[in-house]
Amino acid sequence: MKKITFTGVAILLYQVLPLLGAPALLLHWKMLVIMATAAALWLSQPAIRTDEAETNRATDQNTLWIILAMAGVATVIPELEWAYFKPEKTGAAIWNGIGLTLMGGGTIFRIWAIQTLGRFFTSTVQTTGEQRLITTGPYALVRHPSYLGAFAAILGIPVMLQTWGGLAVAAAAMLYAYYRRIAVEETALLAQFGESYISYSKKVKKMLPGVW
Repeated sequence: MKKITFTGVAILLYQVLPLLGAPALLLHWKMLVIMATAAALWLSQPAIRTDEAETNRATDQNTLWIILAMAGVATVIPELEWAYFKPEKTGAAIWNGIGLTLMGGGTIFRIWAIQTLGRFFTSTVQTTGEQRLITTGPYALVRHPSYLGAFAAILGIPVMLQTWGGLAVAAAAMLYAYYRRIAVEETALLAQFGESYISYSKKVKKMLPGVW
């Protein structure tokens, strides 16, 4: 599926449909920021293709679909809470600012990671014989910086919306998705790079600096 088409479908499913009961809120500045952030995240990565997912099913173990499903949960639940259960939509300026910072900073960090990896960045877990182990740029900070960037950006949504139940759901959903994906990806990277990856993993955390 072409990136532009996929981006449009994702925004329709994750942002537009949840607000059909309150369509005026689609033009609220918070929803416009969320849709712009979503577009930037989707368009900055390679196109998601069903044939690629099928070809790499053995190495990916369906984690692509798990991430897409959990990303839907992590964005839709906060949006529903904000649209239908919070009378006051603008909220406190400090949380708006923190949320916007997480969304913008996370998006930039993810794009940096994608560009650093270049053509070796793929939507599914796969390795090639010519692939190199990248340990510079954001990969010097964490082993999976693209996931950290997306995680921060997605958590920025409920923070900006000030939907604290939604924040808990978003954090749990994305941590589950990335825990599954990173376990699969680490197995593939270890098989590809062996001792070099073991040495790298001893120095650099997986996704959360200083924690995990």
